[in-house]
Formats: sequence, structure tokens, C-alpha cells
Amino acid sequence: MQTISFDPGDAALVDALRAEHRTLEARLAELNAQRWLTVAEQLERAALKKLKLAKKDLIEDIERRNRPS
Repeated sequence: MQTISFDPGDAALVDALRAEHRTLEARLAELNAQRWLTVAEQLERAALKKLKLAKKDLIEDIERRNRPS
């Protein structure tokens, strides 16, 4: 397994993005635990899924950029 060494700025950014990702995941879990969702909650869930995926993609891009060649 390769070790990824981050620029300090990138490491802080990745940590912040992971924290945001966990927050989005927790809210999605709350919504998914409900038996019924209002229209507003359904829209929120769809938006949260997109944001969560965007954060994950950004984290992966940063990690890929910092991998040794």
C-alpha cells in the first residue's frame, strides 16, 4: 500500500471535506430512517446525495493528485 504525503494545505482541505461528507451522511441517514418524506425532504435528500458525491469526488481528486508517480 502506497503512502500519500499531502501538502499541509491539501491535508487540511481533505480533513474539512471528510468532515462535511460525514455531516451530509448523517443527515441522509436521518432522512432515510423516516418512513415518509415530505416533498421538501425528498428534495433535500436528492440535493444532499449530490453534494455528498461531489465532496467524495473532490477528496479523491486531491488524493490522486498527491499520490507519488
